[in-house]
Amino acid sequence: MSMKSNKKDRLVFEGKLGVEPFEDFIAQIDPLHSTNKSILFDYRAVTFASIDVHVHALLLFNHLAERGRSVLLEWPYGETRSYAERMGFFAALDPRVDVYPACDRSDVSRLYSNQALLELTPIVPNDHDSMQRCVELIRLRAARSLGSRRVTNEFITVAQEVLTNIEDWSETPIPSLVSIQRYSTRIAICIGDGGVGILGSLRKHRPSVRGVPDNELLRRVFNEGLSSRTDPGGGGAGLRRCVDIAARYEGRLMIRTNRIWSKLIVRAKQGGETWNVWKDRRALIPGTVLTFEFLEERLRASRY
Repeated sequence: MSMKSNKKDRLVFEGKLGVEPFEDFIAQIDPLHSTNKSILFDYRAVTFASIDVHVHALLLFNHLAERGRSVLLEWPYGETRSYAERMGFFAALDPRVDVYPACDRSDVSRLYSNQALLELTPIVPNDHDSMQRCVELIRLRAARSLGSRRVTNEFITVAQEVLTNIEDWSETPIPSLVSIQRYSTRIAICIGDGGVGILGSLRKHRPSVRGVPDNELLRRVFNEGLSSRTDPGGGGAGLRRCVDIAARYEGRLMIRTNRIWSKLIVRAKQGGETWNVWKDRRALIPGTVLTFEFLEERLRASRY
């Protein structure tokens, strides 16, 4: 897989597009801070894009449209575009974003719905009923995808807290997104919002951390469960619990917030090996995206 840029206002993706190369590429351009008023994203040579790439891209494109930028996706018909259409990508895309060739913006994902999966599902800002429907969808689909009652119950608990935090703290001007996708050997669960982000919320509600550098502040969230909530009974350690779940089942947790992209990897439970990958000079995408990846063989070992 390789990617290239012909010029600053035309971003060309190629091959199998995973989230790390996608992030590395857009970091060179930083579209939300580009002086170009119009940007073309070229998908013509993309053969695959993972679910977290689609969520990161949707949040970026929708933010660009929200800020009055002209955005065009050049994306010919083919397997990758059909997959994106079936998962609801174009239904979740801001209607001000142009797509060539033109596409049906209605939600066709339900026509292809797999009950073990959750297609890209928007959560409307400040719509409590929409949030609760997503919680119930996650409950039903996660149970079928994860297979283990223990894993499912733990994940639903933390997913509900993450969604509640989005509703209470994110101040997102664009719809949030939830999706569950099954691949050949793994299951990916992605929740993203386009608000102020974990660090922005912390700095707004906890004046004492406003001068703390981004990396250090996010590490405190990881390690201490630092939260925007200041009341002792308010909970808010959702991210810390996300880390615990990923570690317990030897999964991966990827977190993107504003300009930081971080990956927690857990290997060989018996060896207790964990490490973080930190990249803090990413392109700006306001908000937070959490992506869990579980290997099916690890989940099978946890089933009862």
